[in-house]
Amino acid sequence: MPRMSKRTAPGACLTDLVFPQSRRDNWYKGFILVITFFSYASYHISRKPAGVVKGALHQNCSDVYGISSDDECWCCWAPFDNDDYERLLGALDYAFLFSYAVGLFISGHIADRVNLRYFMSAGMVISGIFTALMGVAYFLQIHSFSYFLVIQIIGGAVQGSGWPSVIAIIANWFGKNRRGLIMGIWSSNTSVGGILGALIAGVFVADVWAWSFIVPGMILSGMGVMVFLFLVPYPSEVSCEEPVQNKAIENGQKAAVNTGDLPAISFLSALAIPGVIEYSSCHFFLKLVGYSFLYWLPFYLFHNIEDVNLTQAAYQSTIFDIGGIFGAIAVGHLADVSQSSGIVSFTFAIINAPLTL
Repeated sequence: MPRMSKRTAPGACLTDLVFPQSRRDNWYKGFILVITFFSYASYHISRKPAGVVKGALHQNCSDVYGISSDDECWCCWAPFDNDDYERLLGALDYAFLFSYAVGLFISGHIADRVNLRYFMSAGMVISGIFTALMGVAYFLQIHSFSYFLVIQIIGGAVQGSGWPSVIAIIANWFGKNRRGLIMGIWSSNTSVGGILGALIAGVFVADVWAWSFIVPGMILSGMGVMVFLFLVPYPSEVSCEEPVQNKAIENGQKAAVNTGDLPAISFLSALAIPGVIEYSSCHFFLKLVGYSFLYWLPFYLFHNIEDVNLTQAAYQSTIFDIGGIFGAIAVGHLADVSQSSGIVSFTFAIINAPLTL
């Protein structure tokens, strides 16, 4: 058996016994793609319930339950039972996304300086706990807006640990020589997570909406444990070959460099990398559209489409994510064929713009 680092995941010994030694590096790369795919998908599983449960927090109870009453919102969940409920629900989304953005920035710096397995697994477990705490409010009869606000702020900040970690791990194993089609399939993890999150939350939202948060939270925390046990963030930890561009030229010969030991670059240095500002700006506007659908599409379907109940609204909202899967794969394939990912991304963004109106 190849030599392993002392900081290697406990489960790596098991995977090393399972993987054929003849193509060991390729098996590990496939395993890294799978575990990071489901890891980040689980993040999105835990984010979807916030959009699904909105309809349960404020609804026309007389129409839903067929019971006439002067107060049509008698089954609504305080403090979202007043006329300003949309403002309060929007404030929770803003709190989560703002703290998530700050968390991404901070996590990017931290992830460059610590063991990614420890950092990512801890972030997933804590994020899962705070997702579940949203549902705990149902059983403890908590009606304080401050409670929901604090949970969203902390949960959003901790969820920022996910994206920088998985991107760094993929870079450690695959470097810049990543085929578009493979990465297109891998990046569909957000859509797969959104679909699973909607389906899980939809099962419980009409009866006990608490489980719409608790079950996804348990999945995220459980996946965090799996990451701690099995994730190998650096090829050197299991004596696998480093990606080509992670090799340094010394005295005319290639020498492998452990990417985990490379110094982190500053924020300004990162901005100076060609294409970073342009792609970041594009990603900003795409996320603006994506999160609008994530948080409000089920709510819109429930309140504006006749004869659509909470569960049906959750299920129907998955159509957007299904399209995201095909779109990610198509973009990756076209990037491979055209050898111009920038033009492909620009074209898809232009096509997307009028479709959101």
